[in-house]
Amino acid sequence: IEFLLLRSEHIEPRTGPLWRPSYTSAHEVTLNLPRTAYRAHTPALILAEIDQALETIVRAHTQKAAFIERLLTWKDLGPLGALAAEYEGQSYVELRRVRYRIGLVGLNECVQFLTGQQLHETDEALALGLRITDHIQQRCTQLGEERGLHFEVTQRDDPAMGRRMAMLDLQQH
Repeated sequence: IEFLLLRSEHIEPRTGPLWRPSYTSAHEVTLNLPRTAYRAHTPALILAEIDQALETIVRAHTQKAAFIERLLTWKDLGPLGALAAEYEGQSYVELRRVRYRIGLVGLNECVQFLTGQQLHETDEALALGLRITDHIQQRCTQLGEERGLHFEVTQRDDPAMGRRMAMLDLQQH
């Protein structure tokens, strides 16, 4: 389990006591957008394919959230004892404030496969890219409300991750 604890004014305005982190991200799952394009084959089917991938990602996050919650109930006897510590009757990490990240990789490649153009080359390609990202954000908000979790859509800026996913896609498609 990797927790990301940031104390930055760029994340959100400071609310609550200073001893509590202003931002806690418990987990990230990356969505391979080119793979969704390879499975969809057409722009008309891409959003349905993305929805299927998001369902799998949300299932993974939901299982991780339940696991973390169980570990935190052990308080200082468990492996997350430092995060379960309480001060003034409040725990250091509140699960209701934890964010579950959904990283996006390969939007340009996804759009290029579906339209034959990169995002910056035509208005059609840019419009499809915006439609995809808007759909992902809206769907993640909806799924988060249904599951009681806060999903955060982020761009994945790890070149090694992109290369690894590209190699897997090359083998499978």
